[in-house]
Amino acid sequence: MINIISWNCRGAGGRTFPALIRDIRREYDANFLILLETHISGTKGEYVRNKIRLDSSFVVEPTGHSGGIWCLWDSSTWKVDVIQHNRQIVHPKLTGDFDAILHDYERNGGSSRVERGACFDF
Repeated sequence: MINIISWNCRGAGGRTFPALIRDIRREYDANFLILLETHISGTKGEYVRNKIRLDSSFVVEPTGHSGGIWCLWDSSTWKVDVIQHNRQIVHPKLTGDFDAILHDYERNGGSSRVERGACFDF
């Protein structure tokens, strides 16, 4: 299952914002986030992004206290190429293993017993 969250957060500078984003990621098992209207830039924005704990990003800095787009993702899951961007839009190309089974509940059919390795009985 692929879960991508896009949110018009209307400001990412609040003290509890990184913890809120981590809780949302955990709740929805998301590893790609698009945050709009972040309103912060520079070292403060970088500090907040680092606390969210996703290892890759593409950022469109806000103009003054208006705008700002953060695309944040886990590089072990996604390869992201930004095709086009401006101050109002980011057009990313996402590639990854979309057929990967990450959790047992994603399995449909087959054995319910998960065996590790081809020669389990040996």
